[in-house]
Amino acid sequence: ELKSGMVVAIDGNPYIVRQVQAHNPTARGASTLYKVRLHHAQSGQKLDQSFKGDDMLEEVDFRRRQVQYLYKDGDDYTFMDSEDFSQYTLAPEQLENVTPFLIDNAEGYTALIVE
Repeated sequence: ELKSGMVVAIDGNPYIVRQVQAHNPTARGASTLYKVRLHHAQSGQKLDQSFKGDDMLEEVDFRRRQVQYLYKDGDDYTFMDSEDFSQYTLAPEQLENVTPFLIDNAEGYTALIVE
């Protein structure tokens, strides 16, 4: 079952499910139609798709990790994984308009790491 927050592959790219609307058919034997709003996991690009109830989507393997925001370097933002201390550099468009709220060395952010 498709739920908000899931990560699925569409044309080989990871997308995060943001919104799901189910439309039940009035005719017998017809399958349920799902209208889905997705965002690309890396670029944030929005995608609206429709799926039939029997369409199969591949789930993407991912991890949610606690990260600390370290600093801004040019236009990019650098975060550090709180568990293994690996660092991730993200472009502003990957952060979905949260950049004004980032505070240097702040903890408690959750990152979605796509394998």
